[in-house]
Amino acid sequence: MNGKFIKFQWIPSHVDIDGNERADLLAKRGTKSHMEEIAIPLDSIKKNAYAEKIVLNYNRYLSYKSRGKSWEKIANDWKEFSHIPRKEAVSNFGLRTKYDCLTEHL
Repeated sequence: MNGKFIKFQWIPSHVDIDGNERADLLAKRGTKSHMEEIAIPLDSIKKNAYAEKIVLNYNRYLSYKSRGKSWEKIANDWKEFSHIPRKEAVSNFGLRTKYDCLTEHL
C-alpha cells in the first residue's frame, strides 16, 4: 500500500445519559491506550469501493426509471424486502403500490 495506512477508531458519544462524565473519562483513557493496527489489503478496499459505486449507480438508475410510476415512492426501499421470501415481498409491493393481480379481475 505504498507505506500508507488507515487508522479507524470508535469512541461512543454519551449525551443525556447517567454517568456521562465517567463515560467521557473512560473514552479519554481509551484514546491513550494502545490501538491494534489491522492491515486491510488494497484489493479489499478497491472491491468495497467498486461495490458501493455499483449500488449508487443502481439506485440512480432505479430513481430515473421509476419517475412518474406508481412505485416511485418506494423504489429505493428495496432493501426492506431483501430479507423476506419473494412471494411475501411481491405481495407487499402490490399492497404498497395499490397494484396487484386482483385489479385485473374486477
